[in-house]
Amino acid sequence: MNETPTPTTIDWTRLPYGACEALDGAVAELTAAGQKAIRLQVAGAFHSSLMCSAAEAFSAELDKHPLSTPKALVAQNFTGTLVNEIPELKKNQK
Repeated sequence: MNETPTPTTIDWTRLPYGACEALDGAVAELTAAGQKAIRLQVAGAFHSSLMCSAAEAFSAELDKHPLSTPKALVAQNFTGTLVNEIPELKKNQK
């Protein structure tokens, strides 16, 4: 099996409507070539660069409001850590 040092992601949200067959074909071709290829079932493009503008807008909105230190630790899915510092929470929301 020929593995690349980093995975390749095909962002299906950038494909034209009805192109799911092409995505399935790419998975089949990669698998046939000995590459590990899986189609992730996700509800949204939360992992893609398409979310950058939304994260920037959300961050700008957060900056308009005073935030107080949480009374409990916040589990962050970005880092897998427990945090209760406002600067760290804001940094990792992007």
